[in-house]
Amino acid sequence: MSDFLQEVSFFKTPTKSFMKIRADECEKIDEYLLLNKKIAKILPCQKNYNDGIAEYWYDITGMQSFDKYCKIQKVDIKLYKELVQKILRQVDILEKNLINIDAFVLNPKYIYVDDKEIFFTIYPPKQTSFLQEFRMLIENFMNNISHEDKEIVDFIYGLYEKIGKDENCFRQIQKYVMEYKNREYLEKSTYTQSSIYADMSERINSKSDKPVYSANSTDLKHYEIQEEYEAPPQGIIQENTPQKQGSFKDSFIKKLQSKINEGKRVVNDFLGISNDETYEENNSRIYEEYEESFDLKSQSKKNGWKIPDNVFSNITNPLKKTGRAKKDEKNNKKNEILTPVIYPELDYDTENEGDYETFETVCLGNSSDNISGTFIYEGIDDIKDFYVEKKSVIIGNSPNADVFIKKNTVSKMHCQITRDEAEYFVEDLNSKNGTLINGEPLEYQKKYRLKRNDVLLVANVKYRVM
Repeated sequence: MSDFLQEVSFFKTPTKSFMKIRADECEKIDEYLLLNKKIAKILPCQKNYNDGIAEYWYDITGMQSFDKYCKIQKVDIKLYKELVQKILRQVDILEKNLINIDAFVLNPKYIYVDDKEIFFTIYPPKQTSFLQEFRMLIENFMNNISHEDKEIVDFIYGLYEKIGKDENCFRQIQKYVMEYKNREYLEKSTYTQSSIYADMSERINSKSDKPVYSANSTDLKHYEIQEEYEAPPQGIIQENTPQKQGSFKDSFIKKLQSKINEGKRVVNDFLGISNDETYEENNSRIYEEYEESFDLKSQSKKNGWKIPDNVFSNITNPLKKTGRAKKDEKNNKKNEILTPVIYPELDYDTENEGDYETFETVCLGNSSDNISGTFIYEGIDDIKDFYVEKKSVIIGNSPNADVFIKKNTVSKMHCQITRDEAEYFVEDLNSKNGTLINGEPLEYQKKYRLKRNDVLLVANVKYRVM
């Protein structure tokens, strides 16, 4: 819209974000009022020098330009009406503070929005008149709004018709906005009243056989409660209905069963067993180990048992190999014949050893930089990978974001990834903790092309680009 906007740049410190505009010659009084007076809904500004060149630094920390905000958020007519109303109100505030209204910048790229408020830029050296800027703003809206929304179209086009050639049209614009607001309020109130009357008549008709209570009746609340109450079907026990007590036999069986279960639990805890099934398995294992380690002959001598000698000759331990069995097994291993491995003979043609086909190495070029749109999370937190399927994806700490990252270090709308056929781009959305590619911070309102194996750092959340 204006020539000076071609020299706008952005700068980020660890805690602040700034929009920088070159400070050209202007009226000293306008510059003094801008730098020294705190005006509501005006971006705070300070004057700095960079290599001897004066610059205005506007604090835009945590804000989003109106142009970008409308692209990444679903905007309704309420936001457009609020913006027009605040522009007209801001004109009165600037005039009361003796600031020239022609310094009012109405380019949507430099009108900023946060969660609750809209902030404006004041640039004293600006040469374009306020009325011309306002006309260009409405024309911008006419080109970018969704023409499928009839309500927004009617409001914007009706507003454009009220813009005249001089500042006297402000009264007509204010009157149009107020009439539109009042008309909307009347339509809403009329609809509400009609819906109330329709609901009341429907209730009266449906309950015509029952007494009708007046609105001032003290029993109205009690009457409505009685009407809404329905008796429960038979056989269904309600929460507040006293249930029939069981017999003594049932209660005794329940108590006995609980005592048995408690006894089982104590035994299982003592044996280190969690349930009955594990108990049976552990018991069988312990029994087998005991059976393997049990020696009848040694136990008889130890305990003084009187057992005939022929009993020991008939007992054999199947798990314990005798000396004869071990010797036979050793001899069998010695007598094993190892089968040699025979390799086939290979015929080598030594005469034509140098005559073989060769291929030239093909350079893949930049094809390895192409990515599939997959972003792999590299960290220890419970954060999922994501895949960019749409043309635009918003990453942030907001339930409305396409990729929701629940971390306090991530801004609500942190960064945006866009897809253009096979290429992917990332753009920082003026986030508080910044967006980095391979350790390099991204500048606000500039797109960067992503390549394979790039490291995308969203605040302190790390992704690998694949």
